[in-house]
Amino acid sequence: MYGGSLKLRTSAPPFGEGVAIFQRRLLYLANGKAVIAVNRKQEMFCEEFVKSGNAAEAYKLAGYKASSAKSAANSASRLLENVGICSRIAELREKAADAQILDAKQRRIILSDIAKAKGQDAVRALDVLNKMDGLYINKVEVSGEIGIVDALKRARERLQNAKE
Repeated sequence: MYGGSLKLRTSAPPFGEGVAIFQRRLLYLANGKAVIAVNRKQEMFCEEFVKSGNAAEAYKLAGYKASSAKSAANSASRLLENVGICSRIAELREKAADAQILDAKQRRIILSDIAKAKGQDAVRALDVLNKMDGLYINKVEVSGEIGIVDALKRARERLQNAKE
């Protein structure tokens, strides 16, 4: 994949804590995970691959040159074996999934629009909004003691009564 031995710089890096420089590769910590940095073309490949899911197409759109479709597919396949590229693709997919999830403010806006309408949907939307805002308080009262010893005694008594 890459020739040469990895040499870790032991002194503190000049550009921040948690960063280690290797010969020809940059390894840094992002959210507690070690990440191998990718170059500009590799980043474009990752972004295009996440968008389309087609490695050969992403390879061409990233600016790599290929003499044929088969050559592009083979080269793209090799790129997908790169640890840095795989981790970047996973990171981009995670971000894309997070972007599709509505946050609380977006849910409130949608529910407010529904609540302004009339009918059963409006009542339900108001109910959900009230729950989100904590206007309903659910009280649950639990009393008594149930111990494992008491439960076993009662079970034994039931067995004895059943035998009689």
